[in-house]
Amino acid sequence: MVQVVIVLHKTECLDEILKKFMENDIPGGTILDGHGMARSLKKEDNPLMAMLKDVIDFEDDTSKVMFMIAEENQIRTISQIVNDAT
Repeated sequence: MVQVVIVLHKTECLDEILKKFMENDIPGGTILDGHGMARSLKKEDNPLMAMLKDVIDFEDDTSKVMFMIAEENQIRTISQIVNDAT
């Protein structure tokens, strides 16, 4: 068994991925809301982040982080499902 971690930036693809996982007998896992480190840093008084905030859209830095345990023989299927959806 292996631990699988997927950081999904195209969150609109989540439902399709989960549906395909179920169709392929890939067990459940845990899904958390995520955001990048830069978004967290901008809340601090950080001069670098202040300069970058006009260039980078930190508000669009959301993701879903998926954790699951899978059999090694499921890794190729998981990868294909995620690649096809995104």
